[in-house]
Amino acid sequence: MIWSALAFGAFFGFGPSNAFGIEIQSPGDGATDAEHIALAAQPEFQAGGWFSFTNSGTGETNWGSATLVTPDWVVTAAHNVLSPDGSTQLPLSRMKIGFGADALTDSTTYAVTQVIRPAGYSPLNYDSDLAFLKLATPVTGITPVGLYTGTLSAGQEVTAIGHGQPGSPATGFLPYDGIERGMVNQLGSQADFQSLFPDLAPGMVMTEFVGDNLSGNYEYFGGNLSLGDDGGGLMVLDNGVWKLAGVNVVGFDSSNYGDHAIYTEISAYSAWISSQSALASIVPEPGAFSLVVASAFAFLTRRTRPKKSRAGVKH
Repeated sequence: MIWSALAFGAFFGFGPSNAFGIEIQSPGDGATDAEHIALAAQPEFQAGGWFSFTNSGTGETNWGSATLVTPDWVVTAAHNVLSPDGSTQLPLSRMKIGFGADALTDSTTYAVTQVIRPAGYSPLNYDSDLAFLKLATPVTGITPVGLYTGTLSAGQEVTAIGHGQPGSPATGFLPYDGIERGMVNQLGSQADFQSLFPDLAPGMVMTEFVGDNLSGNYEYFGGNLSLGDDGGGLMVLDNGVWKLAGVNVVGFDSSNYGDHAIYTEISAYSAWISSQSALASIVPEPGAFSLVVASAFAFLTRRTRPKKSRAGVKH
């Protein structure tokens, strides 16, 4: 069977999901699921990890993704660490981070001791959907990725990594398998973003599932975000070095050609990151952020809320 899209996803810390996305099956020109898995396993993407939260009342585990940016800090989506309405942070004691290729079998986990996130998160428009998590012990054997502070542009090729739920239009969602996968898409224009998603918060970027004819090393790896990939990394190649440019937030539609996924753009929060003394080890060299602070003001128009499906990830 030939698949041309990676299954990705999003969920709140517990309760209903805010995303729906499945693979598209395309005859003759798509990547197999094994190739999506192999893409995420490349050494340059080893900083991609998983996030879990266990509900003490039900014992259920909800899954997400994260990216290592220093040996003891990861970046994820704010909604992973908050209650569904965004009003309450979930208990740190029930959060875990891991970096194995399979979250269900990975025996090495890291406790979370601190969450730092910008104020103003909203589940209605994904405003400030960004969080930095401090790990109790440093991660060894994995190279963190730096933050990308350049300007993203329409048509730019990007790679998203996450531990999302697999599936295809033929199968529907398959059981969550904990396996990390990768996809390659192109960024859409801000004009299209504003037209398609008029209520979403500033500081976000959009990918369009083009599916083929990409210019990079990995062709036919297009896809959409689905359950469990939220909080994972949107990566760009910057002068030969892969860097974290965004955080997976939500996928819209059914992962067909032309469908879209939304990400929090890291550079839009550069001023806020620079203002956090606890994040000093994450901030790039002085001056790098000043070049892109203006990008934080490039998405100032609020719009009407798009329709999206809701489904829960439970294990």
